[in-house]
Amino acid sequence: MKKTYLALILSYCALLYVQFHNIYYHYFEFTNADKVSLGISLMIPFIVSYRFIKTVHPNLKFIGSGLLIVIPLIIQPLVVNLLGWSDYTWIVMHVLIAIGGSMAAVMQAPQWILAPLLSIVLTWAVPFNHEESQVKYFDKVIASIETRKGSGQIVHWKGDYWVHYNGELQFSTIDGHVFSEAFIQPVVHLNDQVIRDVLIIGGDNGLLADELSKFTSISKIVILPYDKDYYNFVFEYQETLQMGINAKVEVINKSPQHFLTDTTSYFDLIVIDLTEPKKVEFQQYYSEAFYRLCFDKLKVNGSLVTKTVNSYPQFGRINEIQQHIQTAGFYQLAYHAQIPSLGQYSWVIGSKKYSTTEMMSSLREVKPKVSTIWWDLEAMKMMLSFGKTSYFSDMVDQSAPL
Repeated sequence: MKKTYLALILSYCALLYVQFHNIYYHYFEFTNADKVSLGISLMIPFIVSYRFIKTVHPNLKFIGSGLLIVIPLIIQPLVVNLLGWSDYTWIVMHVLIAIGGSMAAVMQAPQWILAPLLSIVLTWAVPFNHEESQVKYFDKVIASIETRKGSGQIVHWKGDYWVHYNGELQFSTIDGHVFSEAFIQPVVHLNDQVIRDVLIIGGDNGLLADELSKFTSISKIVILPYDKDYYNFVFEYQETLQMGINAKVEVINKSPQHFLTDTTSYFDLIVIDLTEPKKVEFQQYYSEAFYRLCFDKLKVNGSLVTKTVNSYPQFGRINEIQQHIQTAGFYQLAYHAQIPSLGQYSWVIGSKKYSTTEMMSSLREVKPKVSTIWWDLEAMKMMLSFGKTSYFSDMVDQSAPL
């Protein structure tokens, strides 16, 4: 009888360990030390309880059997929910394993372990319900999408959300306003220009359209998303991501080159928010030819603003983009900002009307027209200063021009 009980309880413990192992491996960084500690959490309580706790009280056996039935069933949904708000989810797992080991040891009767064994076997018959992309993140993935062009995820942690696309962080609700304000506010505040029609090339996450909605003068925002399916995916979670529904937006699923060539519309502002030119397919959007297309579709007083590259390691690339924009017919002005969750970002404004000196003077005395969370005159002054740019230009490898 004792050997039968030991065989059954060891089978239960082994299955419990494997279940916890799979969950732990999927949601956490699972090192060798974690594997050992997971085993200790199960074996030490089992050994100690079996050696020192001698009880035949039926109530304790009933409670123990009930706990052993419940633990395999609740652990996965419990972990999924704890990931959203606690750093210590793994402690809950270890505590449950320790309870399982203790209860298994003190029952010491084969009939009490049959139902728990059936419970844990049933958990293997139920699909492991989780976001497949969860394995890439430490925090809880609340939604994900696979599209023809890539994959996107929305990750939740303690009331805030992070939006990822193709493995790159797009923005976080913690400081997304810093990114959108730094991108949009300077170009909209150039001197006395009034902006009514805006074209956004890229901007799939909707953050820039949301920022532009602050300006009542803007009557229409056309968005040419890089990945329309991803744009729709983020749009479904606009309220969660603290963005409003913008009735001024029109989404067109067409390549920027074809749209700019075919459209009869002209814009006051063109915003380019695309991935850095690391891949060949994106380099075309940082070229003189593309900026010329944009130039031709801007009104007489129109402006362009484009995201460039990481400010410091690739400062020489910013100079190249400035040159391309200038050669395309614009006056140009570069600026940058530190986004806590993203790092250093930089942008270049191209204006058909205002010279670099005029833009610089205007932005150094700017007065916000709308309410902002982070951006103001002091922030703008900081954004226009790069320090000794030769320091960064000398360090960068110029062998791979845009």
